[in-house]
Amino acid sequence: MENNAYKIRFDLLAMAKDILMEEWNRKCLSNEQEYFQKVEIQRGMQTSTVVPYPEQPVSPTSRDIISLAGELNDFVSRKQ
Repeated sequence: MENNAYKIRFDLLAMAKDILMEEWNRKCLSNEQEYFQKVEIQRGMQTSTVVPYPEQPVSPTSRDIISLAGELNDFVSRKQ
């Protein structure tokens, strides 16, 4: 089955969303792991210091997704 332009654009948007969400999830997981490591250190030191939960990264916007999809399209459209 041949892909039409709408299907290709849809696939590029889906791919861009997946790439950006994976990156966002990795950053969130890294922040969470770092937080729990600090909490464990504080417990081991038996202090009452409260470890602040790290600020989470901003989730990708539709503009971010469209921008990355455009970059992906430019890459696959190059004739080299």
